[in-house]
Amino acid sequence: MPEEKCPKCGKKKFIIDYDRGEIRCTDCGYLIVENVSPSDMPGWTTLITKQEKTPGRFSPVKRQNKDDRMIANTLSELDRVVAYLNLPEKVRESAASLYTRCIGENIIKNISRGRHTESIIAALIYCVCKEQKIKITFDKIIKAADADKEEAEETYKSIVCETK
Repeated sequence: MPEEKCPKCGKKKFIIDYDRGEIRCTDCGYLIVENVSPSDMPGWTTLITKQEKTPGRFSPVKRQNKDDRMIANTLSELDRVVAYLNLPEKVRESAASLYTRCIGENIIKNISRGRHTESIIAALIYCVCKEQKIKITFDKIIKAADADKEEAEETYKSIVCETK
């Protein structure tokens, strides 16, 4: 049986992506399980079934919808870019936390119209690197994320303005 809470942040909210075989924490973005098929996750299937039968015991585990897939895909891409740039784990964690905070406050929804995920990821990573005083150029992050420079810069400015 899997843990009933995230080993990183201790929260009990998960995104289950059956297509990718991943289970992530919705609060911090931590990848709890990866590269497994639903049949290889009997504990999680039980967890979902139990949660549906006895609300509150394992709440809130939820099946994946369109928004959940977008979050899971963004967090997965965030992991990839941070790893590619060889940045510390705290950058990934902080960027994932900033992303979920921006979602919770509808900041991402407001600024993401017409913007690509890559630009949002580049902006999030750059925000965190600046905050943590990690020396890396925005151009290097943009290139690693394969983002449009102008769009990433606009997204960065929007995130900075909206999160003050």
